Amino acid sequence: MKHPDWFVSPERGVYDGWFVVLASFLGTVAVFGVSYSFSVFFTRLLNEFSRSGGSTSLVFALQTFVMCSGAAVFAEVFDRISVVRTWILGTTLFGVGLLGASFSNSLFMLTLSYGVVAALGMSFIYVVSSTTITRWFAGRRAFASGLASSGIGVGMLGISPLSRHLIAVEGWRKAYLVIVVLVLVLLLIGGLLLKHTGRAPTDKTRTTSQNKWRTIWPVVKSPPFVLIFCGWLLIYVPVYAALAHLVPFVASQPSLTASTGAWALGAFGVSASLTRLLIGPLADRVGRMELFVAASGLASITIAFLPVVSDTLGVGIFAATFGIAYGGNGALLAPVLADQYGTNDIDGLFAVVSISFAIAGLVAPPLTSILQAEIGSYWIPFTGGGVLGCIGAGLSYFGFDIDE
Repeated sequence: MKHPDWFVSPERGVYDGWFVVLASFLGTVAVFGVSYSFSVFFTRLLNEFSRSGGSTSLVFALQTFVMCSGAAVFAEVFDRISVVRTWILGTTLFGVGLLGASFSNSLFMLTLSYGVVAALGMSFIYVVSSTTITRWFAGRRAFASGLASSGIGVGMLGISPLSRHLIAVEGWRKAYLVIVVLVLVLLLIGGLLLKHTGRAPTDKTRTTSQNKWRTIWPVVKSPPFVLIFCGWLLIYVPVYAALAHLVPFVASQPSLTASTGAWALGAFGVSASLTRLLIGPLADRVGRMELFVAASGLASITIAFLPVVSDTLGVGIFAATFGIAYGGNGALLAPVLADQYGTNDIDGLFAVVSISFAIAGLVAPPLTSILQAEIGSYWIPFTGGGVLGCIGAGLSYFGFDIDE
């Protein structure tokens, strides 16, 4: 079946791919809205369980690691069951984990329920939302992916301020209960949309699960892919450090409060969403890889200068700039990988490269807490991480630039 150029075709009506885009949008709203709002809960959890910042940061770190690495570990599951069943399984785990988090009476239980169970559910939704679209679109791949991934910013815009309000009024436990309901509603609608769709145009060319790893292993161990993997790892070290610690950092400034940090996450979400919506058509015309590298470098530079921010205006400028950079990076992750290696095994390759996000997410948040506690400043984790991110952007450029 030929990929349509727009929303409808005379013969078939609305193209099924756009239902996939909407479902993926709802999935990213739920997954990343919840994940990146952890910074809003951080101080309350720190006080609730009377543990160190490093130990508390480990909850977010483990959640990120499980969410991203789960895409690789359970790649066989995604091949053996349908997209809809994968979505249902992810929704169930996500809901059960968040429910468990609201009733946790120790940091260990919170880590297990939120950092493992909910994170596994997030990983299932994440991989479906990130890779399914690439099989439905060719010429407008970046545009469609940008529309879907803009849900990350919308989730942060809605869930972070909502969480802050609920925590202040009802406490963090009831806040998670409300978020459970919201997540289940969003994912139920997404599941119904996916059930409406048929078979993706490129599904017939996909590699069977038995041969998947045999097929992608030569790619995974090739020098270009290794450069891309290492580059993405370094890019996301400062990203996860900033996202996990933005609210505590803002609250540590004499003239600012935690509420300012929560709204900064919302402003970041708006900026990221708008960028994801606008960058697709531009990337489809001028080059997806070039814009991906530029956005990654800008994100790293922005984080490197975060320690100089000390007032509301500075926080706003940082949130807007970081949102633009992060939005451009996130919208183009799957498209640039599909451009480089094709769509046949995109889920397997994306799962492998997601391990780089997992490692960055596991290491960066607790290491940032430890360094901040030792030196009393965020200069080293943010500025040093920004330098690493710039190096990662360069490695990614060379990885994509090398002919296979």
